[in-house]
Amino acid sequence: MTHIAINSTELDENFFEEDFLLNIRGIEKTFSNRKQIFQKIMEYVFTCKNFQENAHKNYPRNEVIYYQDVNARALLKKLKHLIDNLNHEGVAVQMQIINAKQCLTTHFEKFLRVLGTNAESVHRLKQTISLDETEIKTIYDKIFKISTHLTYKSTSKEAIRNAMSFFRKLLLKFPADHSNSDDRAPVNADVDIKFITVRKLVEKATEAVDTLIAEKLKQIMILTYDHFIKPLSLMLLLTKRYYTPRPFAMTDQEYNMFKVHHSNTRRKRIIELLTYWVDLRPNDFTVNSDLLALLVIFLESIFKFDKEHACKKDFLELYRKVEKLIEKSKEVTKKELIRPPKQIRRPHTMDILRPNVTAFRKLRYTADVLRNGLASDSRKSSISNNKSSFINDENDFNRSHTRMRATSLMKTPSSFITSRKITSYDAEGMLLTWNTEEIAKQLTLIDLKMFKKIQINQLMIKRWTKPAYHKECKEIVDAIHRFNSMSFWVQYVIISSHNSYQRFAFLNKFIAIAVECLKMHNYASSHSIFTALLRLKNTNLWKLTNKDEDNWKDLEEVFNSATFFQDMENVLRNRSPPAVPSVPFFTNRFFRLQDNVSFLIRLEGNRKYLKCVQLAQLAEYSLLIKKFQSKSYDYHKDHEMYTFFKKGYKNNIDIDLESESAEEILRSMIIQLTNEDHCIN
Repeated sequence: MTHIAINSTELDENFFEEDFLLNIRGIEKTFSNRKQIFQKIMEYVFTCKNFQENAHKNYPRNEVIYYQDVNARALLKKLKHLIDNLNHEGVAVQMQIINAKQCLTTHFEKFLRVLGTNAESVHRLKQTISLDETEIKTIYDKIFKISTHLTYKSTSKEAIRNAMSFFRKLLLKFPADHSNSDDRAPVNADVDIKFITVRKLVEKATEAVDTLIAEKLKQIMILTYDHFIKPLSLMLLLTKRYYTPRPFAMTDQEYNMFKVHHSNTRRKRIIELLTYWVDLRPNDFTVNSDLLALLVIFLESIFKFDKEHACKKDFLELYRKVEKLIEKSKEVTKKELIRPPKQIRRPHTMDILRPNVTAFRKLRYTADVLRNGLASDSRKSSISNNKSSFINDENDFNRSHTRMRATSLMKTPSSFITSRKITSYDAEGMLLTWNTEEIAKQLTLIDLKMFKKIQINQLMIKRWTKPAYHKECKEIVDAIHRFNSMSFWVQYVIISSHNSYQRFAFLNKFIAIAVECLKMHNYASSHSIFTALLRLKNTNLWKLTNKDEDNWKDLEEVFNSATFFQDMENVLRNRSPPAVPSVPFFTNRFFRLQDNVSFLIRLEGNRKYLKCVQLAQLAEYSLLIKKFQSKSYDYHKDHEMYTFFKKGYKNNIDIDLESESAEEILRSMIIQLTNEDHCIN
């Protein structure tokens, strides 16, 4: 049976010419081996490059729409002054300019609504407002049209001249709309892209001139492509951009100059893009064998067809990184399939050892464990996997910190534990004796290790909330489960204590641990412990020392603020690594930006444009994740404490911390304990 390497489900056909797609289908029907299919596709791309008539021409200028931030006070004062003057024109003039004047009035009122102000307060405005070039062009055209109907004695001429001059200066900051050659870099650095088509995005991200906008588009294209193109389509588009023909009727001297200033620069940028892709989203290649295979075949084609560039440092560095991706591939057959031929001279890289796979077996709690509880069975072991949920918005967070709720997180299978026995520890006996700072260090090492495993693709298109992607999103789901189970465990340890003195000791101990984690910039554990303790605050179990009262106020200031998410974003943007962000922050940000949101908009006929501003926000949060995955703490690992806080804390307790009913069980235990204490008193 023929194996189709690229089919309709893996390729966006609207991004390619019909002839190209027909030849791709012909290749798939002719060859049955995936490697052969990719090789023939690459040969076809190279041999047919000279038939690309428009390979060196830019796509139409109207496929990108720019915007800029304008001083709101200056803008509205000009419009208000103009509209007031036009209202004093004679009846004959008013009849001729009524439609154009109404358009100006509509824009003026719209700007007031956006800024949340009124016409009388315009002179006090200090902020800016974003205007795209179509809005500015529309206003300018209407003002020009009005000027043609005014008489030479009109009192509005001065206002018209001032307004036209103001908007003409704004238009001049944008690249010219009559020549594609001027579309390489805006004149003003304040100008940015608001809407752009996918093919124009690829063009500008790979253009020869290196600009700030090109860097931003590189981030959008690689980090957020999930919303507008499939990975194989993106790889093929970059391949076609790499192999471009020699311009017609060029002398050798002219062609050498062309290569230096255009062709080679574009190829260099494409290699940089692929390196950026491999560095920031390696999981895309390790889970998608077709994508990794196509990348390897493309690099092999450069060895074969573009020997001049194959020896350059940036290309060789990319090749080494791709070899490491091959070694990380999970299936041996997949690795052998895409390994380059031996006769090709490749950079030498060190072999990477494949990690051992740990066997898993199901955990089943016995009646004895349920009866005896934490204290009597503290030496038995069972390590359970996670099953819990997460926070989706600020209202849910402020309503109840004790659990991260999932809107569409699927049910997971029953719990698993490793077949290797790990000694369980007596929480009551050890937590109070262990050094608080050392506990915080071990929690920080565990949390950072889990955070570093989170992949960007798991957060795009809300994959972590969808059952179909649950296996692919294991790392982010594990981090979510870790947050919940740790929070539930803290509650359980306190409320299952033997007496009020022990509860008092545990309560103050956990506050001290959370504060130490906060000092180490471990927002994950400190936030998780805080959500647990918040549930107990308004009960008669809440008894703190004076010192811990101050510590609790510090925790509340960080985690119980009405503007928690915005405050945390400011902290993370200004914080240098190492640090461990709180998982709810990123699940909340990515969920809100992507929930019921389309990143495509139709502006001209059937042409679809990408919303660059919203995609840029997703890219910024993705880079924020990578920022804190880049550096580690230099703390020493205490094996006993590390093992306990990694998995052992969940062992041998009489409730399942991963069950959906864990929160309700703990709530009932708190109520019951509170009522008992009230009766005793």
